Amino acid sequence: MATTRNGKLLILFSSLQLALHSYYIISSRDPRIFLPGTIAFFHDLTILLLIYLINISVLSILRRNISAVDLIDKLFSILFIIAGAFLSAYPSLTREFLNYPVNLFEGDSGAASMLITEYLGISAFLVPGAALLAGIIITLHKKRITLPAKIVLPVVVIVFIISALSLRQASPQPLIYSIQNSLEMMMKNETRVVPSLVHSTKSTEMKIKTLEFPPKEMVEYDNILMIVLEGVTSADFEEEFTQINDGFFESNRTNIIHYNNYFATNLDSYTSLISMLTGVQVPYRAYADAESYSRVNEAPNLAMDMINRGYKNLFISTYQYQPFVPVSQNWSDIIDMLGINSDGEWLALGNNKMESATEDKAAIPYITDYIMKNEKVFLMAELVYGHSPEWRAKTGITQLRYYDSYLTEIKNKLDLAGELSKTLFVVVSDHGNRSLSASASNYRVPLFVYSPECQGGTNNDFLSHLELPEMIYHYSGAAEHPKARDEIFVVGSTEKWIFGKISSNGDYAFILDSRGTVVNRSGDISPAKIQKQFQEYLNSFNYKWGNMKK
Repeated sequence: MATTRNGKLLILFSSLQLALHSYYIISSRDPRIFLPGTIAFFHDLTILLLIYLINISVLSILRRNISAVDLIDKLFSILFIIAGAFLSAYPSLTREFLNYPVNLFEGDSGAASMLITEYLGISAFLVPGAALLAGIIITLHKKRITLPAKIVLPVVVIVFIISALSLRQASPQPLIYSIQNSLEMMMKNETRVVPSLVHSTKSTEMKIKTLEFPPKEMVEYDNILMIVLEGVTSADFEEEFTQINDGFFESNRTNIIHYNNYFATNLDSYTSLISMLTGVQVPYRAYADAESYSRVNEAPNLAMDMINRGYKNLFISTYQYQPFVPVSQNWSDIIDMLGINSDGEWLALGNNKMESATEDKAAIPYITDYIMKNEKVFLMAELVYGHSPEWRAKTGITQLRYYDSYLTEIKNKLDLAGELSKTLFVVVSDHGNRSLSASASNYRVPLFVYSPECQGGTNNDFLSHLELPEMIYHYSGAAEHPKARDEIFVVGSTEKWIFGKISSNGDYAFILDSRGTVVNRSGDISPAKIQKQFQEYLNSFNYKWGNMKK
């Protein structure tokens, strides 16, 4: 076997990955992490061993050319160091990746920039930085380590066999998963059926419906609370939340209007929240394209109108870092984790910038106090429990049971304060499972309205986030109930550009923009028609609210 300076890099980064995966598996205190964490480690070893084997193979071929051998060995040293630093960034994010797997090759610069600047933060680069530095130091040390073939080959065989057997399912290792996913799409050999969307500067004007404010004197409730659940589908809601014995839904059924045919417009939270407040469809992925649509926050919206009606507006979320607040200029107050004194009473977690949060119940005293101090309150609470599966791992409480307890506690506190009869609860989920952008069931989300003054029942109309402002006005006594829709456009999550249409009769089609292929379809909806209509709407949206030149 050829001699290479990179044997010590193989040992370094293999040992580092073993230590990182072991530490995360143990510190997570979640037995469900053990198997995927172990498989991810073997897949890391596979990548490192492949680099090493290719390295020594090339050196064996060029062994008579001393200068070429030295150059190739140096190039592979650089490759080793880059690969080792890259791999070291992943183990602490195992749980998040399992919850939301991403094909690295399907992303773009916008999504990557968001991930680095707004999600991971500087702390996520400490381990890769240390790995990079360690690799450089070891490389500068001239002494070589020769790994005997009788040791390397058995290790290679064992690692490759374990890795091959575990590839029957999606890999928990980001790079291997991305290769798997890309090969799967290539093997389908699907031909482009529609052109890609064009973010043209030649945008055209088309009338886009915006929120119309009803007469000021007609809103009946002093308190309107929009409680936004995190990533809950209607299927899960109906299976668990509505069935909890003596739970919020069961105990208040006679005063709850439940919408069972209600749909999210987007699978990202930020764009969903904007649609809930403005009634405007945002035709973009949220975090990859935020600057492209940010001006829609200036559109007529609920918060703007409530201020004009004399309400104090509060946006509250227990995230530590919340840069994506919808219609941010129209809130009287914005409170996040840093504004909440938990005194160690409440669970706080998060190993990266965007997941750091205190549990939602920590905000309840602030909500009730805000209501008591102000004559009229309009509030949007964006809940965090369940955004990461770490919440359940730490507490043992399912997401919907936590929400049940949360809502019950707020209701009881308002009742004791004499505010319940003057309060309208609007409980809605922002979206479903973000990793399944082409599944229609992930856009059907729960919505129910509750007040002691409401006459309970079920609404079967095909409605969406775009109608939510009108519904709130309706239950406040200020407007008629919105009419059912025939169809809605939907936009997938930031990972990749998927858009589509869902019809009231259950037909749907989803298009992957980068390839122009239909990734899921039911019924006879025309993909070409969807693409044409969506492009027209995109052009019109850009004309009215885009940041592009007109």
